[in-house]
Amino acid sequence: MNVMVVAGVVVALLAIVVVLKSVHFIGAAQVGLVNKKLGLKKLADDDPIALRGEAGYQAALLMPGLRWKLWPVFSVEKFPWVQVAAGQIGVVIAQVGKPLPIGAKSARYYPESGNFS
Repeated sequence: MNVMVVAGVVVALLAIVVVLKSVHFIGAAQVGLVNKKLGLKKLADDDPIALRGEAGYQAALLMPGLRWKLWPVFSVEKFPWVQVAAGQIGVVIAQVGKPLPIGAKSARYYPESGNFS
């Protein structure tokens, strides 16, 4: 066999593997959590979420549908979409940040923190 033919077949197979591992189907009741595994920028030690494209968990979730995130740069985990029914109350417990002041019922909004509502 010609070396060029073998090399072409290997490259084609690698391309197929990358494409298949890069396409993610997020179901109607799911969201995709994106983890950027490779990147030039690093997160600060106390930041759990990447807001500016750093390596780490990305702030933007993948919404339902067929989505593309290049493997091996990104990995995607699927989780159920959390829904709070009408007439019910949802409680969010933050794992990072400053505690609420005594007597406060909600945190203060800071524009630099983004729109996480």
